[in-house]
Amino acid sequence: MNQKQIIESAAFSAGATVGAMGSRVVADKLTTTLKSGAVRHGLLGIVGVAVAAFVSPKDNATKFAQGAGVGIAATQLTAALKAVMTEDGKKTMEEETEILLYKLVNLLISKYVINN
Repeated sequence: MNQKQIIESAAFSAGATVGAMGSRVVADKLTTTLKSGAVRHGLLGIVGVAVAAFVSPKDNATKFAQGAGVGIAATQLTAALKAVMTEDGKKTMEEETEILLYKLVNLLISKYVINN
């Protein structure tokens, strides 16, 4: 690795961190406008993917911007998935995981134990 690669990696990493943290602030501010957490986080995640995909990393500033897009996408798509799985906080992740595992076990039992 040379100095240029280190600086470019640092710019991308800093952008990802700033994008992730900034997107959380924006998502909190949009709570009054968009009530559904899944929609709010999903839309911001799509914006992050678009930024990451369409920015051409030519210099450190565009590497920073691309990193910000990746940070936004990762943070917000994870939050959207959590909102979908917990029905916007109505269920805890533990309850949802327990329900999912229960359904999976029942499916496996009905498919492989009862039918054989």
